[in-house]
Amino acid sequence: MRPEHRATIEDSLSAAVSSSDQFRHYDLDRLYAALASAPFSERDISFELFARRGPLPDECWDYIAGTIEWTSQYLSPAARELLQDWWQPRVNDPALPIYFTELDLVAVLS
Repeated sequence: MRPEHRATIEDSLSAAVSSSDQFRHYDLDRLYAALASAPFSERDISFELFARRGPLPDECWDYIAGTIEWTSQYLSPAARELLQDWWQPRVNDPALPIYFTELDLVAVLS
């Protein structure tokens, strides 16, 4: 994906969800600070990297397809078209280059 297309998609998603009270996808710093200062004697805060590159196993395709579908519903029409223009060729030809990364915050408090 071209960097300017990625930026358009990210900016569109951020604009759509950043003011929502239903989810806070861009509040990682706030969440990390809250966990770090939580009044628990035992605190384990870490990150898990989920990363895959093609060829992808079937369960990855399902996960990515769900992520693309969820993301698409919040994008502007122009950003949605950019995402779909990147995604559809890969659905039709799984041999095309693809990679997927995600960083998850994991915390165990007690």
